[in-house]
Amino acid sequence: MVTYTLKINRRGTRAVVDDALTRIRAISGVTVVSSNTRQEHSTADTLTVDVEFKFTPVKNDFIAIKRQLRSIKKEMKLQPHVGSIVIKYNTFKRVR
Repeated sequence: MVTYTLKINRRGTRAVVDDALTRIRAISGVTVVSSNTRQEHSTADTLTVDVEFKFTPVKNDFIAIKRQLRSIKKEMKLQPHVGSIVIKYNTFKRVR
């Protein structure tokens, strides 16, 4: 499981976050487990959202997994309203 922090350009509505999460769920191999808006790090222009998700690694090798995470991050950044993404590797854990 991995947690990403997304900076989402807000337009004054929760629907922007829901739309972004729906598009992230559509990324192949990604299952969004939970999301949490971090009000203390949000501003009038951006929302900071922690997104916890699971994915199936293509190889059981940490370097390959990091490459796959970078690829997932790239796909997330292509989604509308999604700004910066921070990978929290300390939340990375194997789920069996």
